[in-house]
Amino acid sequence: MPCEYGSRVKPSVTQNWIWVTGRMMADAASVLRPWITDAIIDALFPRLVELQDLCSTPPPPLPNIDIVKLAVAGQLPLVPQLLVDWLVARWKQENWNTYCECAPPPGGTGGWSVCASGSALCNDVNGCYAIQYSVNALPANTIRTRVRVTNCTGDFSAVYQSLYVGTFRNLAVGTPFSNPPGEYANNGTDCTIGTGAAITLADYGHSAADTHVEVVLACGGACGVDWFLECETSGSPAPLPYVPPAEPPPPAIPTPPVTAPAACSLDDVCAQLDAIRKMLGPMAAELQRFRQYELPFRYAIGGAHVGLTAEGSFGISRLLGMRIVVTAYPTPARALVGNPDYIYDLGWLSISTPEGMVVEKRLSQVAFVWVPDQMPLATTFAWALGAGVVVTATELVTDL
Repeated sequence: MPCEYGSRVKPSVTQNWIWVTGRMMADAASVLRPWITDAIIDALFPRLVELQDLCSTPPPPLPNIDIVKLAVAGQLPLVPQLLVDWLVARWKQENWNTYCECAPPPGGTGGWSVCASGSALCNDVNGCYAIQYSVNALPANTIRTRVRVTNCTGDFSAVYQSLYVGTFRNLAVGTPFSNPPGEYANNGTDCTIGTGAAITLADYGHSAADTHVEVVLACGGACGVDWFLECETSGSPAPLPYVPPAEPPPPAIPTPPVTAPAACSLDDVCAQLDAIRKMLGPMAAELQRFRQYELPFRYAIGGAHVGLTAEGSFGISRLLGMRIVVTAYPTPARALVGNPDYIYDLGWLSISTPEGMVVEKRLSQVAFVWVPDQMPLATTFAWALGAGVVVTATELVTDL
């Protein structure tokens, strides 16, 4: 896989998302010249790219757009959307390394190094148990320590390390991490081992900032040893490089084959035209319906229903809306200032289908045009008016 340990947003990146506009995709679109133009690029809707999503995986492969297969399947209207998907994927491939990186291996460290050293010597023929050397200058990012000894002389000798927090035990009342005062953990080494077991500071709830180390010599007679306290420090290995996969070629419009014109009679032309007419007929009818009811851009005035009072209803069919005019109402009326004024207690209007009410509206102005989206579905227009309120309702129909 391109990123063995996963991928992530670069630590230096501060934004959470980025708008990818048509202009930003212009460089990616350059491989599609000349059949994609600046006008097409400017018309592309921008895409919002979440950087966490972008960097959670390597950049996606480019979609394979096969114009011929789309044409055969009657899916050519999908080409603009697929083209945008291709351009966005291309932008992600070209800009992935700007915002993202492969994650480093887990548990990486900066390695071991000597952080203190010295020579321990016991001249007592009866041996020594606790010749102590205090170390109080661990590197700030130390995570583990261990002791290594060389050049042992004399009777059996061993070197231990003991960790304390606060004051050194040999100076006052220090608190060892793992053992009572005066005792030492078996984390040392003798001359046959060379390097002792490591102690992890975090195992005892402390860090290098509040930790002291004592290196202690113990032997059964006169002895000497050279000791080295080694510290392992934390580190962040460099992120692994991302190698993008091979890219498929950009989509291209196929060149139609050049063939000699076939013999054609007037009857052949008429037959072809008749077949085209039959094919376009349903499309024209659907387009007409769409223009009439889905995206109407104007309406015509239909029949008027005058003198509506109290409660009532009448049948309607495929209307775009209704023009409402209040021709009489009690005065003085309670009103709010508006343009037009809001009049209280005039009544209610509604439209319904046989299954029930679709939309209801409070009658609160003396003249307005009501064109709810669901009006073409309604089969009944109904009203409930206040005492003394008279309304004229005029049907608004398609002008096509």
